[in-house]
Amino acid sequence: MTSIDVSVCKAETALNNDILLLNRKTFLESKPSFAINFIDAVEAKRLRLFQGINYPALAARQAETEGLVRSIGDGVAAGTRQGYGAMELPTAKGDLCLMVSGELVVHEEMLRSVAAVTDGKKLAAKPPYADLDQLFAAILREQCRVFYGGAQTFSQISQALIREEVKYSFLPTWLDEDVLSNALLKRAAEEQEKVKKAEAARLAAEEQAKIAARQRERTPRTR
Repeated sequence: MTSIDVSVCKAETALNNDILLLNRKTFLESKPSFAINFIDAVEAKRLRLFQGINYPALAARQAETEGLVRSIGDGVAAGTRQGYGAMELPTAKGDLCLMVSGELVVHEEMLRSVAAVTDGKKLAAKPPYADLDQLFAAILREQCRVFYGGAQTFSQISQALIREEVKYSFLPTWLDEDVLSNALLKRAAEEQEKVKKAEAARLAAEEQAKIAARQRERTPRTR
């Protein structure tokens, strides 16, 4: 998951940070130089105040997320979950490793979801692996910080990781098999429509060429 480094703010560097967490009492007791810089930045809209945190809603969302992660893990272990998901590995190195069947384009929305729950800016996608042994070797060499693949591959990889005593965690995002099937059908229909349009354009061009040729034949030639 994304991590945030916390440090003490100084008046001259406070506004260089992405997020500022202020304690009301400490802020009121701070030096005027710090308070004035902060207030000026808020008024100039260089800083945006977050709304108050809804802790019950946050707790409910966290419980939902943890429930989804448990459901994914249980379903993969039991062989009852079908589709695609992602697991995060205990390394700060490596990229996004993939093992998918078919066209990668139908997984793009899911990969954006994976990036949203990880540090996507530092996570580059490697070309998809075709061999499970090569993928597992890359994971052991810490070349994969996140792995995206199908439920069957997850089952094999997770069992192997347990044997190697390598910890992992499933990410709270999943692409169900029926959604993937519909995406594949939609993709196939779109490609078929492109072929039809291209063929129609070709036939239309041929017909226009024939008409133009007949018109040239009918036009009297002058010397």
